[in-house]
Amino acid sequence: MALYALVAAHLLLMNLEVQLSINAAPASVYVTISAMQQATHTNSITKIEPEPLTMAVFSAKYYEGAFKKSVFDHWSSRHNEHFAERAIALANASNNGSRMDLILDCLRSELVRNTQIRMVNTLCKHFAKISTINKDYSQLSRYDPDNFMPFGKSFDQLVKRGNSSLYARSNAVISERDGAFNVVLGGTIENSMKHVLGSLIVSADKYTNSAKSVAWTSSILMTNGTLTNANVVAITRCLWIVDSNLVLDQDLRIRDSILITNGDLRFAGSLDASGCFISAAGKIAAVKRTKFSDSFVRSDTSIETPKGVNFPEWKGHNPFRIKFFQLADLGVTAKLHAKGAEITALSPFSPLRLFGLRIGDVVTKVDDRAIDSPDALRRASRTAYVREAGVYYLLRNGQALDRIVLFSDYRLP
Repeated sequence: MALYALVAAHLLLMNLEVQLSINAAPASVYVTISAMQQATHTNSITKIEPEPLTMAVFSAKYYEGAFKKSVFDHWSSRHNEHFAERAIALANASNNGSRMDLILDCLRSELVRNTQIRMVNTLCKHFAKISTINKDYSQLSRYDPDNFMPFGKSFDQLVKRGNSSLYARSNAVISERDGAFNVVLGGTIENSMKHVLGSLIVSADKYTNSAKSVAWTSSILMTNGTLTNANVVAITRCLWIVDSNLVLDQDLRIRDSILITNGDLRFAGSLDASGCFISAAGKIAAVKRTKFSDSFVRSDTSIETPKGVNFPEWKGHNPFRIKFFQLADLGVTAKLHAKGAEITALSPFSPLRLFGLRIGDVVTKVDDRAIDSPDALRRASRTAYVREAGVYYLLRNGQALDRIVLFSDYRLP
């Protein structure tokens, strides 16, 4: 009932009509784009408080052309800061997994410097937890950021070095002129440096190495998107957290590092690893000569090695408690469909079910992001969760529909 009251309050404030369906169990409350278009007018926009329901439509860019750009930009900027603070709070309150990926989803937008620093300090706090766990499991790896990382537990320590830089924008490029000891936050990040030293690089969408034969030393990489053109030949005293498949395409030397990926991990060249912990949610595969010492490898699915080569496998869960956002966190199961992602199961308390989606619906778009796979639905739903609402476009028995889903009262498991 509290959820229904919250929805009704939002709708009453904006003079929207509520469509109620009490035939299903549980009852669903849902709002459509057409209802918003009928009830909201350009001349009253400045009187409407842009709470999650309104911002869901804005994120779908329904009204961007209808209203003055200055008004839209003001609302977007105001709420970007709010969403970043929400993501920081969610990560800080997490007891079951780090939830750092929620913070990364805010990096597609410009943020004020104070918010950027709070985001980095929150990430560094979780990185410090990883270091503590690693010390408790002294046999895991020789990774120790307290001895090698230039910024320790907070961004402030990096700033005091005097030769640091902080970028936070939708797209960022790192070049040789930036030197070492950088903090780079962005949506898409391109690195053209041959040696990444003492840096923290955090990407919401995609990280690319455009340089050849790149070496990473005493640095942290975290990305919610893809990592393309790896071109990496050496990883030393580093922490990599990648929410996608990862292909390392060069002959690679890894020392005293931790690599965690939420997909498949493939070593296309030869691999020489010492003092490392390597973990993948998907399959781990090595296709050429492999050498391991004082290291562990774990996979949630399978490990494939050249004939006669055995990886030193870690049995059990990922001890570092890195947890990526999953559709199951929203009570959703989906499968690939020719036109998007088909919902195959919804838990009784799934917010998608409560706001009008059904089993068999094919989701084709969330806000302005096209959906072509269950993983695309997962990523778009994560962004919608951080932004407290999202517009889900779907096909139901061939009919095109849309539903606005609110997440502001929903807690992740």
